[in-house]
Amino acid sequence: MATTQADIASQMKAALAATMPELDTTVGTPAAKMLDAVAGSIADAYVDNQLLTYTYDIDSKTDADLDSFCQLFGIARLPAKRSSGTVTFTRGTENTDAAVFIPVNFQITSSTDVGIIFQTVTGATMDVGVTSTAVPIQAVDAGPAGNIGPNLINNLSSPIQGVASATNLSATSGGLDQETDSALRARWKATVFRNMAGTGDMFLGIALNDPDCFAANVVTATKLVREQIQEGLRHDALLVPQQGVSHNQKGEATALVVGADNTVELRILETDSRQFHTTVDAAMQEKVQHKKAEEKEKSDRISALSREIADLQNQITALQAAIKENEEKIEASTGGYAAESARRTTRACGPNPCRRD
Repeated sequence: MATTQADIASQMKAALAATMPELDTTVGTPAAKMLDAVAGSIADAYVDNQLLTYTYDIDSKTDADLDSFCQLFGIARLPAKRSSGTVTFTRGTENTDAAVFIPVNFQITSSTDVGIIFQTVTGATMDVGVTSTAVPIQAVDAGPAGNIGPNLINNLSSPIQGVASATNLSATSGGLDQETDSALRARWKATVFRNMAGTGDMFLGIALNDPDCFAANVVTATKLVREQIQEGLRHDALLVPQQGVSHNQKGEATALVVGADNTVELRILETDSRQFHTTVDAAMQEKVQHKKAEEKEKSDRISALSREIADLQNQITALQAAIKENEEKIEASTGGYAAESARRTTRACGPNPCRRD
C-alpha cells in the first residue's frame, strides 16, 4: 500500500487515466493540484493511524516501552525471584556437651559447576543432645539457577564450631527469571480485558492466591465496612528481635537469654498468639453485639413511628366523619330556613306577588 504523498498521487492519476482518459492530470493543471492536496491529506492520515495503532498496540512494544505502557494500567513486570529451601546442619562428635549456634545470613555454597551462594534466613541453635537442625535458606541471587537438587548445597563459607557438615536434604525451589515480554503481554491482556465486575468470591479467591496473603475481606458494592484496629499492649512481655529467635526440632521458638548471674541459657519463648486470637474474637463478638443493638433500636423506632401513623390515620378518619356530619346539619338547616322564609312571604303577600317600591 502506498504511504507517501507522491505514491498516493501516482495511484490516483493512474486510476483516473483508466476511467477518465480525457482528464489532464499533468503537473501544474488544476486537476493535478487537487490530487496532490488530497494525496497529502491521505498520507498524513496514514501516519497518524500508524502512530495511533502503535500507541495502543501492546504486541508491538518491548522492554522499557512495554513496561511504561503496562504501568499506565497499574500493571508492573514481575521481578525475578530467589529460590529457597532448607539446609540441615549436623553436629560434630567432638563437641556434644555444648549448644551450637548457627548465625543468620550465614553463607553456604552449592557443589555444582557454577557455585550458587545461599544464606540462612534465620539463626538456629542445636541444644545439648540435639545432633542436627534444619535452617531455612535463600539464594543470594534471583533466578532459576538457584533451584538446586538435593544434597548439593554443602560447602560452608567458614567453619562453625561444633558443626561437622551441612546439606540440603530436599531440592530448593521458587527461583524464577524476570517476567518475559510475552508473559507480561499475556497477563496484561488477561487482566485489562477481563470483566472486573465479578463476584465477591472471585475477588476473595484472587487475594488468597497471593502467597503473602493469609486473610482477606471483600467490600462489595452493597456493603460498607468500617474497621477500627486497636493495638494491644502487654506490660508483662518483652519484644524479642527476629534475628535473635530460632526454633528447635519441635518447632518451638527459642532465644539465648542472659540470666541474673550473667550466664547465658537457652529458653523457650512463650508467644501470646492464643491470647491475641482470643482478644480478636472478643472484639469481633462485641462489634456484632453492637450492630445487633443498633438494628433493634432502629426496629423499635420504626414500630413506634408505625403506631403514630396509625393513630394519625384514625384521627383523620374521625375528623372526616365529624366534618361530614356538620355539613349534613348545615345543609338541613339551610333547607329548613329557605322553606320557612317562603312560607312567611306567602302569608304576608297573599296569592298575589309582593311588590317592592
